[in-house]
Amino acid sequence: MDSLNGNESARQGAVTRRKVLLGGATLSLATIASACGASGSLSSAKSSRSSSTLPTTTIRVGFNSSLTAGGVVAVGTHFGWFKEAGINLVGVPFTSFPAQQAALVGGSIDVAVPGMNPAVNTLVPIAKIASLDNELDDVFLIAPSNGSISSASDLKSKRVGYVQGTVSQLLLEVALSASGMTMADIDGINLQPDGVVTAFISHQIDAASIYLPFEAAISSHEPVRVIARPTSYPGFALPMFWMIHNSLVSSNPAAVTRLLYVKARANDWRKRNLAEAARLAAKYSNAPSVVPYEQQVTAEKWLSSKQISSLYSDGTFASWLEKDESIMAKAGLVKAALPVSSMLDLSLDETALAAYFRNEPVASLR
Repeated sequence: MDSLNGNESARQGAVTRRKVLLGGATLSLATIASACGASGSLSSAKSSRSSSTLPTTTIRVGFNSSLTAGGVVAVGTHFGWFKEAGINLVGVPFTSFPAQQAALVGGSIDVAVPGMNPAVNTLVPIAKIASLDNELDDVFLIAPSNGSISSASDLKSKRVGYVQGTVSQLLLEVALSASGMTMADIDGINLQPDGVVTAFISHQIDAASIYLPFEAAISSHEPVRVIARPTSYPGFALPMFWMIHNSLVSSNPAAVTRLLYVKARANDWRKRNLAEAARLAAKYSNAPSVVPYEQQVTAEKWLSSKQISSLYSDGTFASWLEKDESIMAKAGLVKAALPVSSMLDLSLDETALAAYFRNEPVASLR
């Protein structure tokens, strides 16, 4: 971390102190204008380096409103780092990944920021996973704290609520498998996220696999016992990543590389300043409350850009994707597990990270 802090200090050596949720896939001009103009009101450092020599490229990034998916976009925009890199970044908040998926397929956005789910496979023909963002750990297998369920093995024949085709189901599948069971051994009840909350607090289900902010809504009503979360199982992870449309990568690889350079820089700032990043992300998405963003501060496994690079080089990130694909295939969520090589192209991110670690100016990436 010391080397990363040194990089950032060098980047900010000459600075001055200055100061919607979208459910559908069709983007109105008003929505795009709002997303372009959103920024944090907290004090920020804006680099004095000029981007006048760089051509400006508009890149539209869709993300679910959160500190995980939207934090880097909010931070990079707030400090003017995307603009400095010649990127006119249009951040577009969504309420679900299927809406992002439709927007990427329809050409309304250029980049989507999902976690692992079956819809990712449908995007592989037109987009590739280009960059790891973070490791989700805000998915919980829970039961009432005063009940008899204390481990996944206690779920046999129990009523368990979950959200099909999401990280909620992936965690549940892994927990059952680790206990020598499958979904056939429980009374699994597929519900919408808010339905899981209602069913749990009204005792219509015995346990649930659910993510923030819905887990927090449950625990605010009654004490819960956390049976498992993703980091409970070695070798299993729920990564969040950037998927970039193939047409943008092929037509303007230099702009994509600069985008990913700023992503690395903003990611490290987010990791070091999580509380402020949460406020920036909530402001950027015009969220009615910062609380769900603040809940993620302590719930996630935040990765530095150095850690992300190491996860590329040692093959860990690829192994996570391979395992998740296998889980989805066994669960019948996808027809077949895709080979990771068909999903992943980290070449531009590796170039961006190398330049960032060497403290090269972003303008050098042409």
